[in-house]
Amino acid sequence: MAATNNATLAEAAATPAVARTRRRWALVLLPLVLAAGAAGWFLLGRRHLPRPAPPPVPPVVLQLDGFIVNLADADQMTYLRLAVALAVTPSGGKKHDESAELKPLVPEIRDTILSVVTQWRSDELLAPGGKQRLKQSLLDALHQRLPQFPVQDVYFTDFLVQR
Repeated sequence: MAATNNATLAEAAATPAVARTRRRWALVLLPLVLAAGAAGWFLLGRRHLPRPAPPPVPPVVLQLDGFIVNLADADQMTYLRLAVALAVTPSGGKKHDESAELKPLVPEIRDTILSVVTQWRSDELLAPGGKQRLKQSLLDALHQRLPQFPVQDVYFTDFLVQR
């Protein structure tokens, strides 16, 4: 019996030593595994995060000289005094000096505007929504005649109908 008691005492003495060794390894390995997982998520997960889009480049505004045109009224002489500014998308997405690139196009732009405006009658322009329809007509004509000229919007800076 003494031999069996000695064997169980040896096993009992060995078990706490093994348990202590396992606990030590667990205390060492668990933080290492957690740190490696966090580092992997931080380094690999950051690649998949979307980058914020660059801020949009504001359009370049091309201010044209004023126009005085005869309108298409048959019964009377009517005139329109008009000043136009065009919002143009900068080429290459960068802000640039518009005078060098756009200046050669100004005569063709002015001709297009004159061709459109002289077809309108005063009552059409003075009707509700008339100016908005004229803007859309100008945009359509500029896009058709000058497809390389990226006009975003038309602004009227002066608008006077004289009958």
